[in-house]
Amino acid sequence: MNTPTWAQLTNLAVAVLFILSLKALSSPKSARLGTLIGAVGALIATVLLFFTGIELDNLIIIVVMIVNGAFLSALGEGEKYSLPSSGKRASNVVGASSGFART
Repeated sequence: MNTPTWAQLTNLAVAVLFILSLKALSSPKSARLGTLIGAVGALIATVLLFFTGIELDNLIIIVVMIVNGAFLSALGEGEKYSLPSSGKRASNVVGASSGFART
């Protein structure tokens, strides 16, 4: 089965959104915009998958994982695993490399 032209053009647009999101993520000032652009591209790609008429063998698994991700995100599970601030990491590296322990 051939993929429709509108789906191919939409896939191209999603690829451009992905590249633009990576570009925006390279700067702290535009990182939120990059995240938003990437999320919109992922949403379009996911919706496109369901409307192109491709037979999905693992449709149940896909839907379960989407619901699982949305549920865990709503619970705030991602906030439990935060990294330390970059300044603290840098000072630990400097202290370790110079032989002095910082407290």
